Amino acid sequence: MVSPPIQAVSLLRLTQVLKRTGRSRSTTYKLMAEGLWPRGVSVGARAVAWPSNEVDRLVNAYILGWNE
Repeated sequence: MVSPPIQAVSLLRLTQVLKRTGRSRSTTYKLMAEGLWPRGVSVGARAVAWPSNEVDRLVNAYILGWNE
């Protein structure tokens, strides 16, 4: 049995997430408050990032009209 290839996951800072999604900062935080976008992972005392695979999965879901 062949296992699927492992995808490299990177952590994206907010500016990178905004570029990938095309959304504004305020919309992103609004969606987080509504539970429609995941909260970031703490990567420092005042730093948050999102796993790239999560961002890509959600962007693809929005493209398919899953969460409109």
